[in-house]
Amino acid sequence: MPRSHEVSAAFLVVVPEDSDEWVQATHEGLLLRHAAYWACFHDHENVDRPKESSLTVSVPKANLLTTETLHGLFGPEFREKLGVS
Repeated sequence: MPRSHEVSAAFLVVVPEDSDEWVQATHEGLLLRHAAYWACFHDHENVDRPKESSLTVSVPKANLLTTETLHGLFGPEFREKLGVS
């Protein structure tokens, strides 16, 4: 029987006004300009609220999304918390 896992995370991407300056895609790579930040909420308690309502969360500027943080966010410790290999 497949196991289901609930992960709560937010990713905030800051982009320039001119979309032509934001992304460059080629066969060799994908370049995104400006910054992205992350926040995980899987260790927080659920908040009871209507599904149609909004919820404001904080995404710290210290949580800059980098190669290193991506490895940490989706690495072995993360998979262990979810109980998957």
